[in-house]
Amino acid sequence: MLKENIPTTLSTAYSIQGETLPGIEIISLIEKYFKLGNDEIRMKTRIRDVVFPRQIAIWIIANKNMKKKEEGKPEWSKIIRLYFPQFDHATMIHSYRTVENMIATNKIYRHQVNEILRMIKIKSITIGESQENKTQ
Repeated sequence: MLKENIPTTLSTAYSIQGETLPGIEIISLIEKYFKLGNDEIRMKTRIRDVVFPRQIAIWIIANKNMKKKEEGKPEWSKIIRLYFPQFDHATMIHSYRTVENMIATNKIYRHQVNEILRMIKIKSITIGESQENKTQ
């Protein structure tokens, strides 16, 4: 049900011409979208203007991680270690579920997530094209 509400599929958003956008690039892109400072998303704060973008970053990175695995479950320990070391497992799962619920029930939230997914897709295409030019 939830995936139907998002026109840009995660596989398209993440894998363009065999290239994938690293999680740190996704975090940076989301910080720019919400006009946050560098690494502000990764800071441990409960300020809503930071929590909301952080939850989106966690959701996108977790979905990207699930695409790589066959079981369909994110490797939370890996995501925490690489991108959000100051947060625990429960916080990550809560963030993920919050975004899932908000996308399903809130049109504005869903629109923002779709915009970010489109930006990721465009950035992935740009990376793929620049790497193609280097090999030619």
